[in-house]
Amino acid sequence: MNKIAAFIQQEWKMIFRFLLVGSSSFLVKAGVYALLSRLLWMDGPRSLQNAAALSISMMYNYTLHRLWTFTHQAPSRGSAQRYVGVVAVASLLDVVFFYFAHDVFGLYDFLVLVLGAMLGAFFTFTAHRLFTFHNNPYKRKADVVQSP
Repeated sequence: MNKIAAFIQQEWKMIFRFLLVGSSSFLVKAGVYALLSRLLWMDGPRSLQNAAALSISMMYNYTLHRLWTFTHQAPSRGSAQRYVGVVAVASLLDVVFFYFAHDVFGLYDFLVLVLGAMLGAFFTFTAHRLFTFHNNPYKRKADVVQSP
């Protein structure tokens, strides 16, 4: 069995929860975006509406990940701050992707939301698993060359 299959078999429950939380977060984001862009603020810039929807969905996302997805990892000091850092990077990537895909290249806005969510899922799962919700994300690894 290759390493990826062994990893998935070992951590399938966490991956499944991550996908459920991520999917529901996407629905929150898409719902808020639709509410803003189609009902409440129809003349507003789509990129700003996307950023607002993303902010709301990220608060929802952190809460569910902390309480359900990564609950087996003991809460560690600083996880909220690390989450903000990871989300800042992921959000910046999402907003830049949305701007170029929708505003520059003219792709349909909801298609861009879906594609952005799929790309962001790879980054955020890895970052949350190894950094955000890890009980000691700064622990030195013996097999990694590190500066003194």
